[in-house]
Amino acid sequence: MQERIEADLKSALLAGEKGKVSTLRMLKSAIENKRIELKTELGDEDIIKVIRAEAKKRVEAKEMYDKAGRDEQAAQEAAELEVLEA
Repeated sequence: MQERIEADLKSALLAGEKGKVSTLRMLKSAIENKRIELKTELGDEDIIKVIRAEAKKRVEAKEMYDKAGRDEQAAQEAAELEVLEA
């Protein structure tokens, strides 16, 4: 799983997809933080849990932005969610 994230990040960098790059970097950071917290290397199941947690954050943030009428931020959260779901 970690290798796929790295490969996706490299291809996004080469393609100039700034939104995808920032989302994948955020995901790598969240995975690293979890690894430090658990003080062990993460397996695929642990990485999937981190991805699900980050996706849940994006869903909740999008809902809050929608309620507040902040369409631009809601769209950004939706784009990040789409990357995480892939």
